[in-house]
Amino acid sequence: MADSGTIVRSCRELWTILLGRSALREPAQIEEELDKHWNRLHQGLSFYKPPSSVSAQKLKENKDVAQALKDFGLRISKLLGLDEQQSVQLLQCYLQEDYRGTRDSLKVVLKDERQSQALLLKIADYYYEERVYLLRCILLLLTYFQDERHPYRMEYSNCVTKLEKDLVSNYQAQFKDLFNAETPTWETHGPLMTERQVSRWFFQCLREQSLLLEILFLNYAYFEMTPADLLSFTRMFKEQGFGLRQTNRHLVDKSMDVLVERIGYLSSLILVEGMDIDFLHKCALEDRTAQHQFSSATDIVKVMDQLLVTFGDIPHHGPVLLAWVLLRHTLRPEETSPLGVFEYLSTMLKSLGALGNNCTSSTAKMCIYGLLSFVVTSFEEDSLQKPNMGLGMILDSAVGMFPRKISPLLQLLTALLSNKTTVKKVYNFLDKMPFYTEIHKHKPNDIVSTDDETLWRRKTPKLLYPLGSGQTNLWLPQGVVGQVLMGPEQDYVVRWDYSYSAWTLFTCEVEMLLHVVSTADVLSHCTRVKPILDLVHKVIGTDWSVSDCLLPLTSRIYMLLQRLTSVVNPPVDVIASCVNCLSVLAARLPGKVWSSLQHTGFLPFSSNALTSMAQCISAEGMKAGNYGNLLVQIEQQRGEYPVTIAFLRLITTLVKGQLGSTQNNGLVPCVLLVLKEMLPTYHKWRYNSYGVRERIGCLILELIHAILNLSPEGESQGSTPTLQSLCIYSLANTEAGQAVVNIMGVGVDTIDVVLAAQPSSGGSEGPGQILIQTVKLAFSVTNNVIRLKPPSDVASPLEQALTQHGGHGNNLVVVLAKYIYHKHDPALPRLAIQLLKRLATVAPMSVYACLGGDASAIRDAFLTRLQSKTEDMRIKVMILEFLTVAEFLLGEWSCLHVVLDLIDSKQQGKYWCPPLLHRAALAFLLALWQDRRDSAISVLRTKERFWENLSTPLFGSLPPPPDTAEPCVLETCAFVMKILGLEIYYVVSGSLEKTLKDSLQKFSNSRRYEYWSHYVKSLVCHVAQMEEDGVGYFAETQMLIAAWRMLLVLATTHSEVMHLTEDSTKLKLFMDVLEGTKAALTTTTSVSCLRLGSMMATLLLILLKQWKSVVAAAPDILGPLSLILESVLQADPQMMERTKVCVLALHLAKELCRSDEDGEQWVSVMRKVPVLPSVLSALELSLRSKQNLYFTEAALHLLLTLARTPQGATAVAGAGITQTICLPLLSVYEVSTASQNFSRKSQDSACWPSVYRLCMSLMESLLKTLRYTFINEALDFVGVHQERILQCLNAVRTVQSLSCLDEADHTVGFLLQLSNFCKEWQFHLPKLLGDIQTNLCYLCQTCTYLLHSKKMLHHYLQAKNGEALPPAPLPKTSRLPQTPSKDVPSGGEREEVEQKALLAVQCSLLKILSKTLATLQHFTPDCCQILLDQCMDLAEYRILFVLSFTTPAFDPDSPPSFGTLLATVNVALSILSEIEKKKEPASLSIVSLASSEEIQALKYTAFLFS
Repeated sequence: MADSGTIVRSCRELWTILLGRSALREPAQIEEELDKHWNRLHQGLSFYKPPSSVSAQKLKENKDVAQALKDFGLRISKLLGLDEQQSVQLLQCYLQEDYRGTRDSLKVVLKDERQSQALLLKIADYYYEERVYLLRCILLLLTYFQDERHPYRMEYSNCVTKLEKDLVSNYQAQFKDLFNAETPTWETHGPLMTERQVSRWFFQCLREQSLLLEILFLNYAYFEMTPADLLSFTRMFKEQGFGLRQTNRHLVDKSMDVLVERIGYLSSLILVEGMDIDFLHKCALEDRTAQHQFSSATDIVKVMDQLLVTFGDIPHHGPVLLAWVLLRHTLRPEETSPLGVFEYLSTMLKSLGALGNNCTSSTAKMCIYGLLSFVVTSFEEDSLQKPNMGLGMILDSAVGMFPRKISPLLQLLTALLSNKTTVKKVYNFLDKMPFYTEIHKHKPNDIVSTDDETLWRRKTPKLLYPLGSGQTNLWLPQGVVGQVLMGPEQDYVVRWDYSYSAWTLFTCEVEMLLHVVSTADVLSHCTRVKPILDLVHKVIGTDWSVSDCLLPLTSRIYMLLQRLTSVVNPPVDVIASCVNCLSVLAARLPGKVWSSLQHTGFLPFSSNALTSMAQCISAEGMKAGNYGNLLVQIEQQRGEYPVTIAFLRLITTLVKGQLGSTQNNGLVPCVLLVLKEMLPTYHKWRYNSYGVRERIGCLILELIHAILNLSPEGESQGSTPTLQSLCIYSLANTEAGQAVVNIMGVGVDTIDVVLAAQPSSGGSEGPGQILIQTVKLAFSVTNNVIRLKPPSDVASPLEQALTQHGGHGNNLVVVLAKYIYHKHDPALPRLAIQLLKRLATVAPMSVYACLGGDASAIRDAFLTRLQSKTEDMRIKVMILEFLTVAEFLLGEWSCLHVVLDLIDSKQQGKYWCPPLLHRAALAFLLALWQDRRDSAISVLRTKERFWENLSTPLFGSLPPPPDTAEPCVLETCAFVMKILGLEIYYVVSGSLEKTLKDSLQKFSNSRRYEYWSHYVKSLVCHVAQMEEDGVGYFAETQMLIAAWRMLLVLATTHSEVMHLTEDSTKLKLFMDVLEGTKAALTTTTSVSCLRLGSMMATLLLILLKQWKSVVAAAPDILGPLSLILESVLQADPQMMERTKVCVLALHLAKELCRSDEDGEQWVSVMRKVPVLPSVLSALELSLRSKQNLYFTEAALHLLLTLARTPQGATAVAGAGITQTICLPLLSVYEVSTASQNFSRKSQDSACWPSVYRLCMSLMESLLKTLRYTFINEALDFVGVHQERILQCLNAVRTVQSLSCLDEADHTVGFLLQLSNFCKEWQFHLPKLLGDIQTNLCYLCQTCTYLLHSKKMLHHYLQAKNGEALPPAPLPKTSRLPQTPSKDVPSGGEREEVEQKALLAVQCSLLKILSKTLATLQHFTPDCCQILLDQCMDLAEYRILFVLSFTTPAFDPDSPPSFGTLLATVNVALSILSEIEKKKEPASLSIVSLASSEEIQALKYTAFLFS
């Protein structure tokens, strides 16, 4: 956003780069950034200089900065007390990164006093954050510079090595300056320095002090502190009261207490760390304490002694005194023990860990652990010579009290569990306990003791737990000896020398709790069982292999859960521990845990069977279970939610365990409770602890997110609602969705405020990080709901909320878009943009319009992040994908120039333009061409080197398919091919840009057609070979093949433009396509192969039609095709993909048959490969089941093509065509009334009646070719379908639709061929022959009547069909639906349409009439034979026409007569007269539609009859 001028990198951007969240991710790039900014890191906060006259003069002389920015920079300098030049640089960085306006709005803001003041305050906040990010960069280096696992360890280490020399002195001085800084006033910093700003300044001051101390603490965790430095720090911290005696302490308010405490904690830790207790401990163990740095610093030790004598008045002194006493005790024989220090240490560690698990808190824990370990060791007499030292002594003490006091030992052991090795040690340790300690008020009678009562011996065995017989228990054996210790209140504490397994004891403790669960002793027993459960939870969670050994314990947890949740005042902590144990068990055994939980009554359940979504949503029959009652009656009342947190984790674990449909249905009540009762209201519950609300919200969304990401195998496919469908419906239609919308509506500003208020330096568990994670989950959940929601014409409440207003009274689209300003976590803006992209795709709205006045500023923010060379690549890709579907092509800040930079061939391979980003840029350009954005396209076409840069990917060489590096490269090439294809298709060849023509010429000259053809073939073959293992980039492969197919199809019609004219090249491409098709379709066990085969077969079919001359010169192609057909037809017919491929393969075979003139090649192929039996078998199955319509039609077309030659017809007949279609064909139609059975669909539409017509044509062709050898099959066919045939002949009178007439035409054509065999027909089917003859005569009369009277035909077409004239097939001119007003043509247009339809019907009637007369001719003797042959027996011929010369009537009661034949002659003569006169040859007439052969046949046969 800033004007021209040198803009330094901001500290936040540097921090992002060092984290590895930017485009700069190579170690060399990180090292370069560290070197470039080393001076800033070295100086720390001193990098920011105070104002000076020299700087002001240099700024004034700088011509590269606009005067308005200079003036405003001086105002910034005044407010912040910052160097003038740095103030302008700060302003430029702010405008580049955080300004939420446009260039034009900036000019207005700078001129307006009120708006400029608001901008000043925002820049002040930005400046404070910059200072914090600078310190965070140092912390990041100190955190990981010795971490061998970190990818930039070496670069960090080199930088720290250079910084280490002056780091302490510089940062200590800066700490002193901050501590003693004078409060800014309005006199010194201007009128904007109000009380509120002063408070903000002091909060920042404390925050920086805390961060500086963190840096110093981490530095001394790795580097030794000299005694002099320790003395210096001790004096400084004492003077400052460990942060409590701030110079400006009068400004401290309640919100700053956390920071002040943190400063005290870190001050104490620095001093403890500076004493190097770990090294001291090591020296003491190895008896070389003289090597410790303080052993020789006698003078400093004395001064420290005098200084520390004055300590003790504040808690922060405790650890320092303890550590110093320890050091002095080790180096000198002195000792003391400050009181209250351990409580302070516990508070300090909890405070440091509460704000996130980062390096500072973990280092502090290590420091204190080392201190305490040495303390315990050192203050025990002669401990240095004992094997158990330090914390081992505490462990011995805890064992001595076990199991009288069960908690200390188990808490200690639980804390020690960190890996599988420690688990094994702890398990074995507890499995062999040496002592059993118990307490007695009085001495038992069955005891024998020594005189001094220090030893007891049991006279009888003792049962330790009053449990029933047969249950697990422990016995103190007879004769066991115990040592007696006097406890408090003179009780007897006896430690029995008895070896036993503590795991057995734990089982007994759980059993005891089960026995006393309803008594007053339940609470005391709960305190004993809870640490047991916590230990079990930690053990199993760390090492699953131990779970079998703990089965006696874990199996009792279910009963314990049932009993404890049923009592009046349930112990929530113990219940939470039970549920936590079940969660770790469910991670490995979800089915077992679920089945056992079913009997506890803990989880919500349904008393009725779940059968519908409405029932689920209404919660009919749903019970909350013991957990639901506990939530409402206990947890919500107390404001503590340990069971709820454990419950959510348990359910999430069960969901992720993919239980299966039955168990998942059982989880429906649990999920419904979350969706209906928890998600909409959890933010209103009472909470005692900060952060619990956010944690519960995050866990709820994690559960929903896991459900929405369930694989189909984990969900049932029946009518019962699944978990996924329940979540989708609830979120889309109930208040649960509004709750998620409210979470997304938190907004970027709130998140930034929470992050800024965090006193810690980072971490992954602070309140800001949890809030960010919750919002990210809300984005992901919403995106998945919209993606998975069933399509509907009505917008759901969720979609309405997303596109209207959010929960904070703001337009939610604006709130989502403004997440682009968030810089802390790149995933947050990326997910927000992804959701916007989804909305722009599915919602009927313009995202740009929804942004209103913020549109331009947000657009500029998008483009700014796109232009940044350090921006995270994934955000750039998402922005481009969003812009691809949104309307953001406005103004001078159009993204076109950004996209042009990304596709520049000179930029490819550089870190700021990786392949994935290049692919996204090309996808954006493809969207322009697909949507025909002419204004943008016209700009792009004329850009210099545009077509050259665009086509560059097509001139590269990709690795062979098995080694394909990045799948996105395949998509990139596919997008380029599609753009080129669309440009060639839409633009007239003469208007193409010269640079595009040059690129196409270069493409041809470089033999790229051959290269890509071979590469695509290799891809298909690779997919076919890898079908069992699957191909990870199948979608990209499919996209590339589709684009290549489109380019080749275009090349068949635009060969000159695309320079694909050489026959040799065409032949190579054709053979590659054939080989690829064969590879895909001869491996038909996977859907992926069939999909690719379908695409390749389509291309092969087109090339076969367009390049016939080239194909003629090809080697044998019938063999591969026959193998393809056989493989496809023998595969599983249930897969729809196979059916599609079959259709394409059959059409391919048909085209190849047509190219085979005599049919000999095909016959030879069919003899070798059994294609016909496979085709006929599949055809019969399809006819019987009335399925696979397109396959059936394609198969019949192939058989028709084969039947045109004698060889082919013989093969088809010999394969059993009659058995295949004769009886099964009955399934495709139902014999009924004519009006019901004969539709008015076009004869070209795909329907089952068309299959019947094709079968009729096939029988006609076979009979015509084979003659007498096929007569029996033909008679069988006509006999089976006689009802349909007679009905069809009669239907012409009542239905004149083109489909009806077409069937009549095919039927009469078949009868014409069959009429050549009258005697055979008369012999086998005499009655049917008579019926057909009669119907043919009436058909002749009907056709003659309708042809003679055009007006009557027009009337019948309108009235009897119940509609306007049947529309003739018209070309589709547009893919978009027309408006209703455009569907109705004007008067002139309607007349023309009706005329065309009328002529189409007349033509059909003429063809039927000619074939009918030709058929009837075979049923009458020759006229000359009648006159000349006196011996002729006329009785054998049936009378067809009565002797009457009346005009033919349309009435079925009027029999056909000689008048009918005379009328037929007149019709023929009238048509012939039209031909002879040749009136208006360009006009529409029946002559133009009827062939001359039909008219001549009509005239000839009519005269013969007459």
